[in-house]
Amino acid sequence: MKAIEKVSVIDLVVKEIREMCLSSEIAVGEKLPTEKKLGETLNVGRSTVREALRILQAMGLIEMRPGRGAFLKSKNLGDSSTITKWFREHEIQLRDFMEVRMALEPLAVKLAIERGTEAELTEIAEIFKTFEQAQENKDVINLAISDEAFHNAIVKATHNKLLIIINQNIADAFAEYRTKSFASEKTASHALEPHRAILSALQKRDVEEAMKRVRRHLEISLKDVEQVVSEEA
Repeated sequence: MKAIEKVSVIDLVVKEIREMCLSSEIAVGEKLPTEKKLGETLNVGRSTVREALRILQAMGLIEMRPGRGAFLKSKNLGDSSTITKWFREHEIQLRDFMEVRMALEPLAVKLAIERGTEAELTEIAEIFKTFEQAQENKDVINLAISDEAFHNAIVKATHNKLLIIINQNIADAFAEYRTKSFASEKTASHALEPHRAILSALQKRDVEEAMKRVRRHLEISLKDVEQVVSEEA
């Protein structure tokens, strides 16, 4: 239940900061309030603000400048042609990410089934409900957040510290992809049933089925990216 609360809070913080960026309060090129100031205003911790800013940067709304803070990059959240252009420019990098995930995530579900507690599997199921609701509402932000939370919760259930660290590094680098991906209605629609199938295999503690479902999910995700790129080539 704790993870769902985090997802909900981050989603609200993203929306609040996004509304500020799109309002007349701040102009393109101007600096946003500091993480500390935003946290005090929104009554949340700096880590929550930092995660929200990371998501907004992935959406192309703000730019994080090391040592200087966050700056408003654009008031345009982008249309389908912008998303397609992003996919095309990052095709090779995305394929690299997916290949690494295809190696690590089947291992993660195997270990999660072998070592995960019932409470951890319940947490994964609750995150899926959030993902399902976001899909129904066509909520791009919450789709990206809950997708990351779903996969992270599986890795957490492995109780393998090194795998958890490696996964977090990949998730951080993958944030922009997630947001851009779920901005495409077609690719977003392809994620729901694979997540449901992975969850079902986890709940049955069926290692072979879970590993197969994860591989299939990642294969579909890669094909969706390649399709988006090829259609506008």
